[in-house]
Amino acid sequence: MPLLGAIIISLPINSILAMVWLYEDTKDINLVIGLSQSIFWIIIPSSIFFLAMTFFLRRQHGFYPSLGLAAVVMIGAYWVYVRLMGLFGVKL
Repeated sequence: MPLLGAIIISLPINSILAMVWLYEDTKDINLVIGLSQSIFWIIIPSSIFFLAMTFFLRRQHGFYPSLGLAAVVMIGAYWVYVRLMGLFGVKL
């Protein structure tokens, strides 16, 4: 059941845990707000990884080469995205 698996794996468990730990360590809501906003803004370039992975796999590049190429594309997307968001005044 790929859809159910995708829904379960897309849950932001790591982000939730990071927010809980940050709050428990600092009791600072503003730090949690900052983390939450940063996570929101950085989801877009992260999603590009999945599009790139699908693209490379469909072109028969093999699993591991596709994984590596998708990671490189994602890193490039992060770089471009951070620069673009800076132009619009969004501080990540």
